[in-house]
Amino acid sequence: AAAAAAAAAAAAAAAAAAAAAVDTERNTNSESKLRILAVHGAPSNANVMRLQTAGLKQALGSVAEWHFVDGPTQWEPNPASTLPHEAERSTFEKTIAKGLPFVQWFRIVTQSVEFSEWAEVDRCCSHLRAHIAKEGPFDVLVAYSQGSSMVSLLIEEIRRSGEKVPWQFSIFFCGGQIDDARYAFQNISPHPIVAVNGNNDPFLDHVSPRLKAMYSNILEMQHEDGHLFPSTAPRARQIYEAIAVEIRRRCGLASAPPVASGNTPNQTARPLGAGALRPAAVTSMVPAAPATDRCDMKRNGTAAVAHDRDSSVQNSRQRIESAAGVWHKILNVSENALASEIKSAFRELALLHHPDKNPLGAEDETFKSVMRAYEEAQLALDNPAGALVATNTTSGKSYQRAETPAMAAKRRRRAELLARIEVWEIAAQRTDPFDVEVIDPEQLADMLAEGCCKVIDIRESHECTQPNSRMPGALEGATWGSIRLAPEELEVRVAELRGEKSRLVLVSETGSGGRCAEFGAVLIDIFDFKAEYVCRLEGGFKAWRHWE
Repeated sequence: AAAAAAAAAAAAAAAAAAAAAVDTERNTNSESKLRILAVHGAPSNANVMRLQTAGLKQALGSVAEWHFVDGPTQWEPNPASTLPHEAERSTFEKTIAKGLPFVQWFRIVTQSVEFSEWAEVDRCCSHLRAHIAKEGPFDVLVAYSQGSSMVSLLIEEIRRSGEKVPWQFSIFFCGGQIDDARYAFQNISPHPIVAVNGNNDPFLDHVSPRLKAMYSNILEMQHEDGHLFPSTAPRARQIYEAIAVEIRRRCGLASAPPVASGNTPNQTARPLGAGALRPAAVTSMVPAAPATDRCDMKRNGTAAVAHDRDSSVQNSRQRIESAAGVWHKILNVSENALASEIKSAFRELALLHHPDKNPLGAEDETFKSVMRAYEEAQLALDNPAGALVATNTTSGKSYQRAETPAMAAKRRRRAELLARIEVWEIAAQRTDPFDVEVIDPEQLADMLAEGCCKVIDIRESHECTQPNSRMPGALEGATWGSIRLAPEELEVRVAELRGEKSRLVLVSETGSGGRCAEFGAVLIDIFDFKAEYVCRLEGGFKAWRHWE
């Protein structure tokens, strides 16, 4: 009897451990909640992922029901390796894991810029797909690092099987790219994603351009916490709140915070279970269609999608016309909306009314109204006090003084450039960042010796803290971040270079693409440089130092 009792206890413990691996945080009224599946990185497990997603869970509040799944592949530390993902887990991580083993998804056999090989991908896709079929349906997948790439692998497998992705959209933290060419996307996917990356993530230059080559519908957010979930205030809170707004919008729930009186929200709050949130594939960031339209889209396919888009364009145009030129009413946000909410609303409307996307093309004046509204929104963000701005005296006391005409002109130019950059990102006719010419360190040395080039070091200050970590003679201050933070100052810094007719050589830390390539495309399309005068250094500053 004692042996039987012990066996029963062991079986119960095993069952509890198995249940923990796919733990579900349910509520008694879960039928009315959004359903989110969290996919951990590697090496990790469901319990670690619970802590990592705490900020987003707090921002979403009680509208969501979270599920967690563990990867199927065993992981063991490699004491001889210097790679972070092969090192022994810290005491803190082991405490968070609460006894669950550290696991991974696929195994990385070979990883390099030229060639990568991932093992057990098919088994991992089957494991994740089976979990979704058993525990789903889900509305949103939230994934981190290797887990994000795992979700991309599954999206492509589902596409190759001729089926539709059964969840609404995906959120990738620090990953999502596919490096093994055998599993690469055969076509650009319209599946919408939110990509959250750290500005100083060592993998950013590798991940960001690959995601843009894989997905046509990306909302990007960046923070300062490297290859981690954002945690530094206030940026972390802003990101989680912006993601929560996007989740609510895509899943047909009222956005938070509430829209101020006088504005008309896109959606009204209504209890929706996961089964009601299964729209057809979304081809752009447009407002979710009513439930009846979604059913028609499923029945009638592409024609229904086109009809629904035309209807959305018409409804949006009428709403914008009735906004009487008030920026926050045109963008359909609160007058005190966060910058991330304003950007999300602008991108949604730009994709709807941009001449490249809109059947009426350049004849539609609505797009110009959206552009003006976004510019006014940027002005409001820059100077929320109106015509007065805060300054400091030498004694440290603040006071208010009227804005000078020069300051006002600078703010207006910033708003204009930010709006142009946002539109540029979604335009069909633009310079492909990877068409920006690439040169090697020896070519750069020859050009410097001949005095026929100017070097622009686009790295941020935190990337250049070590001795001899600057490019000699390079233009500094024209960083990647300045495109978003102060484009009007960047415009002034590079204006003189345009007149010199010297070739511009862009240098990042590793030169693997990403920031460097996009910076070059921005110089060509936004700041009117000729393409033949812009190039980037292959291998970046590291390659230059090695060549020296």
